[in-house]
Amino acid sequence: MSVQNADYHIRRGDPLSAQKTKILPLCLCAVLAALTFALTFVNIRLPIPGNGGLVHLGNLPVVVAAVVLGKKYSAAAGALGMTLFDLVGGWFLWAPFTFVIRLTVGLVLGLFAEKRQGRDIRWNLAGVLISGVILVAGYYAAEWILYGSPFAPAASVPGNVLQVVSAAVLGVPLGAAAKKALPKA
Repeated sequence: MSVQNADYHIRRGDPLSAQKTKILPLCLCAVLAALTFALTFVNIRLPIPGNGGLVHLGNLPVVVAAVVLGKKYSAAAGALGMTLFDLVGGWFLWAPFTFVIRLTVGLVLGLFAEKRQGRDIRWNLAGVLISGVILVAGYYAAEWILYGSPFAPAASVPGNVLQVVSAAVLGVPLGAAAKKALPKA
C-alpha cells in the first residue's frame, strides 16, 4: 500500500486503516534493511595492515530510515541489515558487535531526526556526526576485544570515519529527498 492509499483509507474512516498504516512503516523498514544488507556488499576493503575494515554504502538506507521513519525503524534496518551481512559475508565474530553498535547508531540517528520530524538537514547532519562518534568508538572497542590490543583498532579508524562522512554527504540529502517523497510514512 502506498502512503497515498493509507491516507485515503484514513480519510474515509476505514476501520482497518489503523492496521494498514502500521504495516506501511514496517514494510519500508524491511525494504531498507534489505537495502542496507545489499549495499554493504558494495564495499572496498581498505589496504591497511591488520583488519583495516570496509568502506561501503550500507549506511545510506539507515540514514533514510532515520529521517523518514524514526529511531526504532532505523535501528532495526541498520542492526538487521549489517548483522546479516556479517553472517553471510564471513565476518561471524563481528556479528554480535555489529548488532549492538548499529542498533545504537540507528537509535541515536533516529532520535535526532525525530526531534525535527526529519525535516531539518542540519539536525540530521548532527545526528549522523554524533552517531558516527558512537560507530567509531564502538568498532574500536570491538576490535580491541577481538584482537586483544588497544593499538590494533587504530588502523580501522580512518575507514570508519569515511563511513560517517559518506553517510553525511550522501545519506542526509537522500533522506531529505525520501522524506519529501513519502511525507506521511
